[in-house]
Amino acid sequence: MEEFVRVRMVQANAMDLTRFQFDYDLTFAAFFINADGTIYGRFGSRSSQDAMENMSIPGFRLALKAALDLHDGYPANRDALAGKQPVTPRYTRPEQYPSLASYAEHLDYDGEVVKSCMHCHQINEAERMLYREAKQPVPDKVMFPWPAPRIIGLVFDRLEQATVSAVAPHSLAAEAGLQAGDVVETINDQPIVSVADVQWILHHAEDGDELRLRALRDRAPLDVAVTLPAGWRKNTDIAWRVSSWDVRRMGTGGLVLRPLTDEQRAAAELDVAALGLRVDGMSGGPHSYAKKAGFQKEDIIVAFDGQTHSMTRSQLLAYTMQQTTAGQILPVTVLRGGVLVDLKLPTQ
Repeated sequence: MEEFVRVRMVQANAMDLTRFQFDYDLTFAAFFINADGTIYGRFGSRSSQDAMENMSIPGFRLALKAALDLHDGYPANRDALAGKQPVTPRYTRPEQYPSLASYAEHLDYDGEVVKSCMHCHQINEAERMLYREAKQPVPDKVMFPWPAPRIIGLVFDRLEQATVSAVAPHSLAAEAGLQAGDVVETINDQPIVSVADVQWILHHAEDGDELRLRALRDRAPLDVAVTLPAGWRKNTDIAWRVSSWDVRRMGTGGLVLRPLTDEQRAAAELDVAALGLRVDGMSGGPHSYAKKAGFQKEDIIVAFDGQTHSMTRSQLLAYTMQQTTAGQILPVTVLRGGVLVDLKLPTQ
């Protein structure tokens, strides 16, 4: 750590979005940057409610070492780092988003400091809000940002730099031939400093893109390729994200949903292919639209705007942002105590 000039940022206010591009729903993110602005890599990854699932101090230490190794090879390795560099953002600073315009450049330390502090996740919310207010469907890349490697079947050891700890059977990674124990060195020629680098690549990938992975297996090089099918992002879990709360407000009136267990599905006599999401809670106060519409805790949603097929929480949230517009009244049928109840849900 002593070999780095360390800078800590504690607010999103006035953050330079032309430089600091990362998963804004994270609780911790680190950039390894050359003095000329070239980014060597990123650290900080999350894919569930467990903030430390993909991070550890040993893993951070190895990422720091990897960044120093890239620094030692700079600028000869500049071409390999090209894909790691920021892309042109919509706005250069968060407060340029219309929904964040009320935030000042500096925190109000002499007054309402908490209220004056913009949180990083609000950037994701502001981006989605642009589409919602324009009555346009939110694109998959905005709806399902920063996919975790598990989207292609890879799980990385959080104690290591880029070592595969598991490969999901029948996944894209398994079909490509990757195995637990493989060490991923590069993807599309980009050196992998940590899992966050993998997410950077996945975030910017499109349907049909080919990911070229170079790995080491028992110290021998291994080259494999993974082609991303159409709609691959839609399997990403976004329900854990703080920014998904704003989506719940707009699309479901503030419903907190949980998937049914096998036992609950059997008790409700719902087929595995049928929609079945249980209401676990609802927003209160000014955002209590679902509560005012008559929803109750323990209701089981079996039809949503005519959709009766099985959907995850994330897929239902995406449906509300991609297939409905603000101001619609959606028909919803719930199973309540064994009786079907029809409700009308207003969207925001």
